[in-house]
Amino acid sequence: MNEIKIATDWEGPWVTNDFAYEVCSKLYSPQFFEKLSNYDDYLAYVVKKPEYEPGNTLKLIAPFLVAKNVTSDTLKQMSKPKYLKKAFSARKALNFFNLLVVSTAYEQFLEVSCLDMDFRGTNFKPEKYEMDEEERKYLIEVSKLIPEKDYEWLDHFFWKEMKKLKTSWEILNDVKVTGGIRKKEIAEEFEANVCVGDSISDSKMLEWVSKDGLAISFNGNKYALEKANVAVISDSVSDLALIIHIYAKKGISGVKTLCEAKDGFYYLPELKDKELEEVVRKSEKMRKLVRGNAGKLG
Repeated sequence: MNEIKIATDWEGPWVTNDFAYEVCSKLYSPQFFEKLSNYDDYLAYVVKKPEYEPGNTLKLIAPFLVAKNVTSDTLKQMSKPKYLKKAFSARKALNFFNLLVVSTAYEQFLEVSCLDMDFRGTNFKPEKYEMDEEERKYLIEVSKLIPEKDYEWLDHFFWKEMKKLKTSWEILNDVKVTGGIRKKEIAEEFEANVCVGDSISDSKMLEWVSKDGLAISFNGNKYALEKANVAVISDSVSDLALIIHIYAKKGISGVKTLCEAKDGFYYLPELKDKELEEVVRKSEKMRKLVRGNAGKLG
């Protein structure tokens, strides 16, 4: 085998957190983030809005965080990583390989949680923006309405009304989320031959690496499973380390043998439609079991 280079998502495969969800739940409400996360999926996959990509929920919430006077220090203080089983031993087991965390999460959370791994995340420094009191109060009031509004209302608010809000519109244009397209670009630049993901924002990265390498859906939802060539369903990161070591030693043939022999491992290209549907069901069930409310998001 060639040198193994792993580009891995963070939230899901390593930690159970959805940090943006946690921050918004504390500052606003869970329903506020859930509606914007679903709206994000709608823009990316239904409307296919030009230059919009999965994961841009972190762009949409950014003005609302500034409205609450959040700073980088605040985000670090709010970062409480909850690691999956065997995360620390799996980190050591994978230390033989080049490993890069590629995450949509804000960099402040990655800095606190990433176990000394190199990372690429979403760069957002809320303290650099000055928002007047009128705009702050307006956004806080709007946040109360968002959970009950439909996508047409959200379209009008984010892409027309926001243009009238000087600081909010500046933030919306400034924040470059490490979403689906950017994750794929980073994996390409890193020359990854193994990619790990679990959600809609990982699908492009998984699809790219699946042509010549190992694309692992780890407790992935349907978006990740559609583009991966291997599914791992487990509550322990040790299983992720296992399949990567098998791939390093024996290539894709070794991976197939492992999938035939061990529960929770599936080589997806050889599954029939009904078998694949069952893997999606099992994977999404484990995803929700391990991650709680965050597991139901795209």
